[in-house]
Formats: sequence, structure tokens, C-alpha cells
Amino acid sequence: MLALPSWCVGYIAILQVCLAIQEWNQEPSRTEVNPGGSAVLICKIYNKQGTCSWQKDGKPQGMFVGKYEWSGDRMAGDCSIRISDASEVDDGDWECQVTASAFTAQDALTSRIAQLIVRVAPNLPQMEFETLRVASGQKFTVTEGRPGSIKCLARYGNPPARIRWFIGDRELPDDEYIQTNATEVDRPKTWMAMSFLTHTYVKEDHGLPLRCVSLHQAYHRKVEAVEAVMDVMYAPTVNLEGAPMRDIEEYVDTVSLRCIANANPPASIVWRVLGRMDIVSFDPEITFNPATRKNSGIYTCEARNSIGSSDPVSVKVDVKYPARVLQVGPLLYMTVTLHNHTLLECLAEGNPPPQYTWIQTIPEGDRTLVRSHNATLLLDSLTYEHQGKYVCVASNTIKGDIIEDSSQPITLEVVGAPHVLRYTVNRNIEVAEGDDAVIQVVFCSDPQPSRTTWEWGSLTLDAGNGRGRYIAENIAQDSREDCYTARLWVQSVDHSDARDYQLYVENSKGADSYTVSLFVNAGDVHKPLLQRVPPSAEALLMSTIIGAVIVLLVLLIIITLLVLYAFKTERWCFSRRNVTTDEEDNHC
Repeated sequence: MLALPSWCVGYIAILQVCLAIQEWNQEPSRTEVNPGGSAVLICKIYNKQGTCSWQKDGKPQGMFVGKYEWSGDRMAGDCSIRISDASEVDDGDWECQVTASAFTAQDALTSRIAQLIVRVAPNLPQMEFETLRVASGQKFTVTEGRPGSIKCLARYGNPPARIRWFIGDRELPDDEYIQTNATEVDRPKTWMAMSFLTHTYVKEDHGLPLRCVSLHQAYHRKVEAVEAVMDVMYAPTVNLEGAPMRDIEEYVDTVSLRCIANANPPASIVWRVLGRMDIVSFDPEITFNPATRKNSGIYTCEARNSIGSSDPVSVKVDVKYPARVLQVGPLLYMTVTLHNHTLLECLAEGNPPPQYTWIQTIPEGDRTLVRSHNATLLLDSLTYEHQGKYVCVASNTIKGDIIEDSSQPITLEVVGAPHVLRYTVNRNIEVAEGDDAVIQVVFCSDPQPSRTTWEWGSLTLDAGNGRGRYIAENIAQDSREDCYTARLWVQSVDHSDARDYQLYVENSKGADSYTVSLFVNAGDVHKPLLQRVPPSAEALLMSTIIGAVIVLLVLLIIITLLVLYAFKTERWCFSRRNVTTDEEDNHC
């Protein structure tokens, strides 16, 4: 169709106005409404002169207050109708009509048919498989790799429901199903929606829900669904569990091989050994408890059911001989004197020959130390740090894997005189004047100490006693076995407390002592030097100062005598600093 020039369109519009020809402004269109709701069918006319009226299903429809009422201003050309409290009787084909503007005019109007659909919620959807209804949650059986059809119905809805298919949460593509809609015979104004799904199932679908989802605006939740569980039959595949990940020790390890068949219906299992004609077992699991050399071989398993058979899978069983500790000694419980020595021995067997590791477990904190990599362990100059449990670990390597066997622990106890753990003690302590000082020393003793004393200057203070600003606490058990902590408190220290403090510890086996120096920080750089040096250096500093004073006095006397002698002899000699005494005499 050729487009008219704009001036021509304008001319025609002016001509229509002048001639008062009725024309459509907006015709009614298809409209949906829920039961009990209201709907407006639009009907608007340019240059309306005639009378408006409506027909439903080809019959005139009058106006009724509260049911069918004019919605717009008819004088202005709005002949729209409002339909209230919509029900099934309102469902149908509606037409808007306008009589001619004059009996000689040919401008009477009849609109296109506008369908008013009063929605009716369909029944809940239902599935049918091979003409049998599938209840919600029921299983239906299909075969892997073969296409199967299933039908979903949503009946007595208006308009027809829209149906979608899902496997689990995955929506199936549109090309896998076809929907047809037909009016119900017993209720012609409602529809039966039918969707036919043709899907080729795979074993991954087994056990998943197949859902038919019906979409309709009249549903309370806009959607209803029914689902069935897919029972997919498929040929078996097998997985083997229990394959040894490391070498197997004869008479030690248990080997359990499990042939796991993934099949529907369930499959039967067959075990064979490569190179042998006989069948080992029909059970899914075979166990060697314990494994021996005769169990070595390559084992294969295969599964079969009515759908087919699996490919065989194989596993190699190779039994080896691991290291094993036979004996440790000389005894499992040993008491050794402090600073003495002892020899621990370990005997093991294995193929390949075993390697040895001696591990000491220290009681406090369950710490471990590697002491040796030999079959024998020589402990020389024993201290309390050597106490604990000693385990011999024998190991060998089979195809890259390390196998270990641990002996019974040997408990070693050290007895002797007290011994201060010097590496744990701060030898020098600095405290600000006026603060409290805590001097702490850790020592070990087995048997327990019979005497613990603090000594400084001419004073002595036993543990558990106090004297003025000095408090010697009772010894406390340390986290280490047979070890203790001794503390001396010095309250509100001043410069006179700066000195050496000695701890003396004694038991029936002997004694030990340790000295800690206390420094007092006066906080004033102008205080006498003796108040800012450690007590151990005080005597040396005083001796140095006295010696320096004596040297200065001697030099002063010598210079005085030389000056007096020069005046007396009236001889003054001046020479360079490096001239000898004889040369000076020659010049005088």
C-alpha cells in the first residue's frame, strides 16, 4: 500500500470532521479476569453520532446496575463497558456496535470480536505413563538410552494451562515435548491441556524427580506441579575400592577388595585372578586377613545384569615383609645416676634391612627428641634432661613407602644431686629503685632437696621464710619432672640491694648453687657511680680509683723534687721529647 502524503492525511481528517463520519478510535481486545473481579472492554469512537450497544456471543446485551455498566463518557465517544463480579456466564465473545449517524449514512460500526475470558483454575496436573496414571512421588521405569514418552494433563482450566517439564531443577528444552489444548466435552468453556514428553534417559537421571509444572493465573500460587521418581534401568559399571595404596606387610595387614557395581537392576559380581582359570568369588568383597604371600596376584572383577555387563577392572596385590622390632633393652625401666652413662640396644628384622631411630618423649608437654639413628644409643654424662621414655623405631622402605614399627618404651629415670637449669635462668636482673624484684631459679633434684637457701652478703634465708623486705618462697613444682622453682622477693629495692644473690640447693646425693646479680636502676644519671654499678664490680672499681690516686700522688712528688733540684743547681734543660738522658747531660 502506498503511503499518503502528510498533507493528504490531514485533508482526509478535516474532511471526516466536516462530514461527521464515525471511525474507530480503539476497538475492544481479548481480556482475562479472575472470578469475582472486574474487567473493562474498551470501545472508543471518533465523531460518534449513533447509539452504542454491546453483543455477547451474537446476542444483544443490556446494561444492569452493578453488573454491566457504561465505563466512559458516551457523548465523548467512549462506549466502554465495565463488567463487575465476573463469573462463568460472562465468559464469551463480545462486540461493540454503533448505529449509523443518520439513516442515509453508511458509517455504522461493529467491532472485531473481543474474547472475555473469566479464568478458571485447572485441576491439579497429573501424569500418565503408558496409559497408567502415575501418582505424585511414585516411581516409573525406563531404560537408559531408549526414548520414553510420558503425558501430563491439566484439565478444566480457562484459559488452558501452560505446561513445563523439569528433571530435578533442570528445565527440559521445548523441543522435547508438545502441548495440545482441547475444550472439555462436559464443560465446553474449559480446556484440557495435554503435554507429551519424549525424553532419552541416562543413568544420571536415576532417582531424580521428573516434574510436570502447570502454570495458570487462576492458581493460588500461579503454579502447581506433580512429580514422579525416575527408575532408570542401565547396564553396570564397576569401581574397585580397597586397592592397596602402599606395600602390604605379611601377617600384619588385612586387605579388603570391594567391587562396587553401579547398576539397575542390581548386578552379580565375578572375581578372577589373571592367569588362573578358576573363579575366586561371587561376593562383592574379598578379604585376606591377614595377607600372605599366596594372596599375591592381579585380581579382576566384572558385573552383569539383564541390561548388559561391565568392563572388568583389575588391581595388583603384592605382599611384602616389613620391619619389625624384636627386642629392646637392656631393661624397660632403668635408673641411672646423674653424670653417669648408659647404653640402650634395639634388635629388629625386616626386608630390606631396617633402619633405626631412637626417639625420646619428654614428659612435660609430650615433646619428642630424635636421639640417634643407630641400633644402639649411648647416653653419656646424663642430666635430668635425659629423663623420659625412649622408643626404638625400626623402618624399611618398600617401593618408596616407609614402614615403621615401634618398640615398647624404655623408661629412664635420673637420680643424683641437685642441678640448676642454667639455660632457663636470667643471670642479671635490672629493677627500678622502689619496685619489687623477683629472683627466680629453676633446678632439678631426685631425691627432693633437703635444703634450699638464699645467701647474699652476710645474710642467709631458707626457703619458706622472710626477713624484712626479703621473702624466700617455698620451692614450687616445675612443669618438668623432678624439677622445681625457687623465688626470692626483694620488696621496694634501693641501691643497697644491688649485689649478688646465691641459691644453694642440697639433697642426700649432693648440692649445687647459682648466683644472680641484681642491678638497681636509680633513674638519676648524677648519682654516685658506686650506686649504678653491679655489686660484683664494686670492689674492682674502688681498687681502681685508689690505685689511680696513689699514682697521681707519686708523680706529683717526683715533679716537685725535680723542680727543686733545678733551681738549686741553676741548670735548666730543654730538649725534645725523644732525646736520651746522655744527650741531655751534654747540652746542660
